[in-house]
Amino acid sequence: MYLAVLIGVFLLLFGLLLLIFPERIKSEFGRTIMVIDDAVISARKEAGTVLLIVSALMLWLTLPYPSLLAINIITAIAVFFGVLLIFFSDRLKKLSDLYDRFILAINELMFSSSKTLGVSLIILGVYIVCIALPIK
Repeated sequence: MYLAVLIGVFLLLFGLLLLIFPERIKSEFGRTIMVIDDAVISARKEAGTVLLIVSALMLWLTLPYPSLLAINIITAIAVFFGVLLIFFSDRLKKLSDLYDRFILAINELMFSSSKTLGVSLIILGVYIVCIALPIK
């Protein structure tokens, strides 16, 4: 219950910030903080090996438990990216560039409709808080 109220209050605050200060939010959250593609690609064999070892260990530990299916899926994705890092780093770079364009498009769409998104977040936040708090 408390986590739901906290999420609802966070959505309310972020929705209000999007309504009141859209340009400030765009300047603060719309900038690139860190680019790690070059660092990972330069040490791709080491990063891929560590990723494969850790994900293989996780798979070995969690595979017998069917209730941990989500962890097994995440681990299988980590194995996939570990193999990509080691053997197909050029394709991984192309995939990274494609995702960069896709995420930037979503980012620009969100900031272009900040008032609509702000109102939607406020409505969702009020709904979550009202549902989470017990009515007496």
